[in-house]
Amino acid sequence: MISSYWYALASTFIFASCSVVFGHFSNKISVLWMNSFKASIALIAFSFATYISGGFTRMPETASLVSFLLSGLVGLNIGDIFLLRAFKSIGSARTLLIFSFQPIFLGIAAYFIFDQIVTPTKMLAIVFMMACVFTVSYEKFKLAGRWEIRGPLYALIGVSLDSVGILLTRYGFNSDANVSVLEGNFYRCLGAIVGFFIFSRFVPLNLMKSLKELAHKPKAIVITASFMGTFVSLWLYLTALSRGHLATIAAIVGTGPIFAAVIEAAISKKWPSKYLFIAFTLFAAGFYLLL
Repeated sequence: MISSYWYALASTFIFASCSVVFGHFSNKISVLWMNSFKASIALIAFSFATYISGGFTRMPETASLVSFLLSGLVGLNIGDIFLLRAFKSIGSARTLLIFSFQPIFLGIAAYFIFDQIVTPTKMLAIVFMMACVFTVSYEKFKLAGRWEIRGPLYALIGVSLDSVGILLTRYGFNSDANVSVLEGNFYRCLGAIVGFFIFSRFVPLNLMKSLKELAHKPKAIVITASFMGTFVSLWLYLTALSRGHLATIAAIVGTGPIFAAVIEAAISKKWPSKYLFIAFTLFAAGFYLLL
């Protein structure tokens, strides 16, 4: 049980660290390039891991396969494009704060799809979370004299699409119980790559060209971050879920924005603003009510 908490903590720290890198290269090259590159790395890693674990012995049921492919297209492709745009606009720490609203989005979806009740406590949590978004936007208003709408909006759209991807993934596993977690994630990544192939017909991705133009050190950083932030982080997280107490693990994962803020502050050599601390407090209150 204790080891699962270390897995969850390692997963959260790795993803938060890599999110800072993703934001940097989204600014340096482009959001579309960064997303397609990390999805490509994830596809290679999951295909190798699935193969050595004895997967790919049969084709999944049609409903399951279609669900995984759509999940990758909606969540890992389109959803992550909005997520990286949010990284670029408001930074990884503030984006991850908003991305931590996912239990609320899934709860609302469960209400309409599965008739699950949204309790008054969860409604209060929604109020705290919305106040957190308002604080992030107000910080930009105080600094630049204008409201920051696009960044939080990108993050909200990203988390909404990612939640749809999670629901589709769940349906995929329910439709075919013989599909392993690694194999399911491989098909999700495949769906994302198919989406990027379609995009490339209209917008040049310059996937390898942009990578070759990077110096050795940045190239090593972006490759490592793509591998660690997509494959290793998810593998550790799934291991934690398989062994530990779900609510406790969810609480650990909720600390991701704090790690991201600390890393951002260390890189920029600036202390986090008071508005970020207020947003953290509102987020913590809302997240506590969700547990």
